[in-house]
Amino acid sequence: MIAASQTNDSGRRTVPSQQQVQRIKSLLKWALTLVSLGFVAQFIVTNASEFSHLIAEWQKRGDQGWTLFALIACYLLSWVLVAAQFHFPLQRLCASIRLSENVALVIAGALLNYSPFKAGMLYRFYYFKKWHDLSYSALAGLQLLRILLTFAASGFLGIIVFSISLAHIAQVKQANFVLFFVFALMLFGSVLIVFFAGKFAGRVPKPLSGLAGELVRGLNELQNSAVLTLILFALIACQFAVLGVQYGIIFHVLGVYPPVLAYFVLIPLITILGMLSITPGNLGLREIAVAAALSFSTVDFRSGMFVGLMDRGAITVATILFGLLALAYLAWTRRTTIGHRD
Repeated sequence: MIAASQTNDSGRRTVPSQQQVQRIKSLLKWALTLVSLGFVAQFIVTNASEFSHLIAEWQKRGDQGWTLFALIACYLLSWVLVAAQFHFPLQRLCASIRLSENVALVIAGALLNYSPFKAGMLYRFYYFKKWHDLSYSALAGLQLLRILLTFAASGFLGIIVFSISLAHIAQVKQANFVLFFVFALMLFGSVLIVFFAGKFAGRVPKPLSGLAGELVRGLNELQNSAVLTLILFALIACQFAVLGVQYGIIFHVLGVYPPVLAYFVLIPLITILGMLSITPGNLGLREIAVAAALSFSTVDFRSGMFVGLMDRGAITVATILFGLLALAYLAWTRRTTIGHRD
């Protein structure tokens, strides 16, 4: 039997099989992981003395305990807000789901995502399927809906901040116009998808038809419920605010002070990157993304990498600490539920 990617009898090449596509995606993912981790490792070795000096200066101020506590509190609050963004749409599909359960799943997923093959996302999908009988396509549709709403909120807030701050940061005005175009594209692209997704859902290839149908279903829910839409946008805005405080703390520790507009490049990028989880735990990618986003403003790339490294250290501690507690809580919850049923 000739493979799908080989030349057929008529001499024309056919489309690669799904297995071959998955193999290529896996190779690209691991190549990206190795390259990004290699770059970060090389940066740490090259700039270790300067980064150590910055940390030593911070320790001299004597506020590292409160700073770490505030950062970990920000990470925890962000996870709660992410869980709430899932919770309200999920309640329409499964009334029995509890917010505490959703929060634990988000935090446990963050820990498990440090392992290969997006284990955190797979664990959440498995959990919802096993214990709440929710389909994988419904959950994936909700994830796509969150990404779409995040794009829309990022574009809307970015345009507002751009309009307000443009007069005050003339030194990067040309870059700002590029960002304005990106913000506008994010906002209006999201709006177009909301209004036209239903018309194109039927043309999606069969393997993705279930996912497309669930996405359209979620969009219809938003169109029919202004309250749900406002709640989700408010939760996303609160998540952005918490991330702003989180990075503001790190900026203060390292003596990095970017303009306000830089926050509206950095925060949506980190949020969407967290949803996709391209490399295990976004190791390497998150640090580079932080530096790249800040380099659009007045912050140099090296200082941006220092911000990314401190962010990585704090979030790793928080993820391990709360992730293990979340897994224990979920195991206890399931045992308790089974015990009550028996």
